[in-house]
Amino acid sequence: MLDLFQISNNETQLKTTIGDYFDNDQFITTKKAHQAAVDEVEARLIQTINRENQKQQITKLWPRMAAVAAAIVIMVLGVYFFNYNKSGQNSNATHFAQDIAPGTQGATLTLASGRQIRISSAANGEIAKEAGIKVIKTTDGQLIYEIKERTTGNNQTNTLSTAKGETYILTLPDKSQVWLNAASTLTYAANLTSGKERRVKLQGEAYFQITKDKTRPFIVETQRQEIQVLGTHFNVKAYSDEPTIKTTLVEGSVQVKNNHSTETLKPGQQAVLTQAGRFEIGQADQVLDLAWKNNEFMFESESIQNVMKMVERWYNVEIIYQGEITTEKFGGGVSRFDKVSEVLELLEKTGAVKFKIEKRKIYVMNNINK
Repeated sequence: MLDLFQISNNETQLKTTIGDYFDNDQFITTKKAHQAAVDEVEARLIQTINRENQKQQITKLWPRMAAVAAAIVIMVLGVYFFNYNKSGQNSNATHFAQDIAPGTQGATLTLASGRQIRISSAANGEIAKEAGIKVIKTTDGQLIYEIKERTTGNNQTNTLSTAKGETYILTLPDKSQVWLNAASTLTYAANLTSGKERRVKLQGEAYFQITKDKTRPFIVETQRQEIQVLGTHFNVKAYSDEPTIKTTLVEGSVQVKNNHSTETLKPGQQAVLTQAGRFEIGQADQVLDLAWKNNEFMFESESIQNVMKMVERWYNVEIIYQGEITTEKFGGGVSRFDKVSEVLELLEKTGAVKFKIEKRKIYVMNNINK
């Protein structure tokens, strides 16, 4: 199906084709019905493309269609629960008596002096000043560093941390931007441009948009690897409770290295550092890997443990498994602005799993009636 998207110049029509099919009252509950849905959507797309080709001899390529195609293929191929009746018919999903709101924008800034500032409760404007560097909170809730004067001994480190259920955007002293995902920590020099390199330390997940500076390479240090860049866009997922570290390159060029090897990534590639300390290089699925930055949950062929780990971080909840854990694989996505019940109800529609919410605890149970 991806090939079809490469030869069409009508994004609206393609989206309409998908929407027309999935706005009906069907609910895909079996692999047979699932494949039938895929075949039907593909047939409609072929008809659309043929009509368009008859209208014009030259079909322009649309460079962004690969990303859109990937997103739609996830929706069509990912799991059974994406096609459900929005009115609530044909659904065996639980109605949850309790619910949990999604995460919000927030973080804690720890200055070199040890002083901690809760960003969400701080007033807009200048919130700190150290060694000639101002830290400013903007009206849209971002954190910006401004170097006002050059002073000696100003390599003091600051740390920006997000708790579970928080995310934040930071503009570093060199004007590079960092999107910090939930349960993540970034440590950096308050005057990042004073040395021969711009070095930061990351634990968790962050998306980096780095300002070019050929004289000062930008280095991201994680627990088991380093990433060196001059100016580029990339995502790093380095949670301490996950077995791998994933580096996804969007544009530019980066080097990933550890004690064993050094690898150079090209745009669209991903480096996965395994538990054995080896890099595995392959094509990235940027729609999936950057979904969190675009305020979406999106997953494909993931275990329930991996899906619930995402839920745990964003909704700041405790996950408790009861009984045998399902071995089913899940895929799909919802907005990160939705309450947790929206996520759980969609997962329940697969018929493989059930949930119970008690305060900030979510109990995960195998659906014995499936």
